Amino acid sequence: MSDLDIVGGAAVDVVPVIPQFHSRLKAMVLPVADRVGEEVGRRMGEAISKNIVVAIPQAINQGGKAGARAAGRQGDDAGGAFSRSLKRKLEVAFRSMPKLQVGLVDTGVDAELARLRATGSVAAMWSRRPAA
Repeated sequence: MSDLDIVGGAAVDVVPVIPQFHSRLKAMVLPVADRVGEEVGRRMGEAISKNIVVAIPQAINQGGKAGARAAGRQGDDAGGAFSRSLKRKLEVAFRSMPKLQVGLVDTGVDAELARLRATGSVAAMWSRRPAA
């Protein structure tokens, strides 16, 4: 046959006839696809849950630390404002008290307040800052 001369060419379309091709392909591919999808979903779920288990407590701890720092600053600010306000009001009230004429031998609260005023101890008391 190799000594034959070829004079022309011809083409033939081959169309396979596969009855129930779609049904058979589904029957073979879908069970495998289901198993692959389940495996991928399981692995992704495990990875996500491992990270969430670590991330949530870290976020709570970091938020708590930041909140504690802010609360400390706000407490200092509120306490300082209260202290300054109380000091002003006490100074005004103390200055508005009537001057008492107290002798050296007098006793009691009035005598003690007069002696504090006379020695300047009241002013010194306001200028002192409590140790933090």
